[in-house]
Amino acid sequence: MKHKTHSKGGDPMRKLLFMLIFIAVTATIFSYGSINIESNPTNAVVFIDGNRLGYTPFSYNVVPGFHRVAVQLKGFEPFETYAFIENNVEKNIRAVLQVRKDLALSIGNIIFGITVEASETENWFFENSEIALKETTDSFGLESKIVNGQSLDKNKLEDFSYYVDVFLTASEASPSGHDFELQIKGYTAENTEESFFNTKTNFSVKATRQEFVEGFLPVLYSTIGDLSYKLVKKIYSETLGNIEFYNIDITQFPLISLIFRPVNEEGLPLSLEEIDRSTISILQNDEATTPESVRQISREMNLNFMLALDKSGSMIPVMDRAKSATKEFIKLLPENSKIALLTFSKQIELLKNFTTKREELYAAIDRIEAEGPTPLYDSVIEAIDTLSSREGLKFLVLITDGVDANYTDTAFGSDNRLSDAIRLAREKGIPVLTIGIGTEIDEFSLGTLAMSTGGVFLKTPEIDELKTSFEKLLKLFDSSYVLRYEYMDDRNPTMVIDTPERILKGKFFVPLDYIDLELSFPDSVVSGQMFPVKITSKATMTEPLELKLSVVDSENNVLFSKQELFKDQSTIRLNIQEDGEFFIELQAVDFFERKSITVLS
Repeated sequence: MKHKTHSKGGDPMRKLLFMLIFIAVTATIFSYGSINIESNPTNAVVFIDGNRLGYTPFSYNVVPGFHRVAVQLKGFEPFETYAFIENNVEKNIRAVLQVRKDLALSIGNIIFGITVEASETENWFFENSEIALKETTDSFGLESKIVNGQSLDKNKLEDFSYYVDVFLTASEASPSGHDFELQIKGYTAENTEESFFNTKTNFSVKATRQEFVEGFLPVLYSTIGDLSYKLVKKIYSETLGNIEFYNIDITQFPLISLIFRPVNEEGLPLSLEEIDRSTISILQNDEATTPESVRQISREMNLNFMLALDKSGSMIPVMDRAKSATKEFIKLLPENSKIALLTFSKQIELLKNFTTKREELYAAIDRIEAEGPTPLYDSVIEAIDTLSSREGLKFLVLITDGVDANYTDTAFGSDNRLSDAIRLAREKGIPVLTIGIGTEIDEFSLGTLAMSTGGVFLKTPEIDELKTSFEKLLKLFDSSYVLRYEYMDDRNPTMVIDTPERILKGKFFVPLDYIDLELSFPDSVVSGQMFPVKITSKATMTEPLELKLSVVDSENNVLFSKQELFKDQSTIRLNIQEDGEFFIELQAVDFFERKSITVLS
């Protein structure tokens, strides 16, 4: 009988096989890809999969698969994207951050004067620098005009808020190419002697004509990004005060409504008694304007709340407690509040339209069942669309535990993006109050949505803390006020609150677009015959504008009126049946023009 003998160390081949398997499994388990994130401006906050991780420029190792990358900087529009990361592969992401539209309007028009110093082809350098600079300023959302710096009269800058000198100096050509020096100096239009921004950068290109723009653009994006950041900081420094401004509504222009919260030296809100004993005024062009009304929010006659509740599948474990806390919040809202309830998962559903009947709202909440994905941004847009038709103050309260994502978390769950939701909320003057439930919330989206619309963002790590978050919102309403005043051609007015104990001041910005329209038509026409009325924008328009075109007689009776959305240019064909002298009027927010026309028989 033969006996098997065993070596002390075991079978070497088997041992080697096990080792190879272990190495392969370990490599698979611990394999990574890399994300490198840059931004202009730099030093922006980076979020990956909803977690705040660092500041740009930023590199991070992640497991292979889809990852949600977001970049945020105060005063700039948010950036977000889904990126697929492969094993052992670096993924480079670059975010060019646009200045928030309301702040870009506050910054105003900027004139750039380019001066080129080169031994040859100065015109070619100027033309290509002009194109590159315009592309760059447009990318950052800045309203700019580019001119030749040598022919610019710095004493005639009435139409501009800032002047920027751009000096481009080229060295003599050599076999290795060209060396360039770019210096950019920024001034306010009122003071073109003392610069608030000054930077100098050197760069090189090998083949001048072929590679100049390619080498120039990265330098421009970096420099203009820094300039944008400086301008935004300048605006913020000029609008700080002891008054917190949450939302400015221009939908009833020229009546401006703004929600504000006055605080004392310790940062505590002023009492209602102190506000009632105060004199409040709005300084417009150094003239004091008396507000039409100032009221505590909770005392407003028309209060509208839209509650948008996430009922996606991830909410299943906490749905019952979320429903209970939402009922408590409804119960504590002011009695005159009109409340609507919207839920979202695989469908966005208006469960209950605006009502004061709390019992009907409670019954609708009881019917909610959690399931499906999270179309967060589409839900916000639908809620704002529904809210916007209401009279009075309007608030959207968003309650969610997740991010905007599809079933597999490999792409967005909405057709719209975060920037679309923010833009619509600003246009309609609706603050979005966001409450994130749990520890896996997307702080980037919820925080940016609230901050960019005049709302607040509250984190609720535990579902049992949701009631506390609702109570914080109610306290905020109790210490906040809505003021209405008539606009008098000042986009940066100052609110002054003169109390018996102190004087508070705070500058704010009225987000009106710069509108410059040209109205043209024949001086005279024949009655009953069609004639063209042309409308042309003389300024760059960022959004469509609602216009009203009217025909009035000499006694100001309106014979014809038409409203339409307008962008860039439009032609409207009219006919006037009677002969005589008439006027054609063109109206828009912050714009009015009236021109005469003679109608012959």
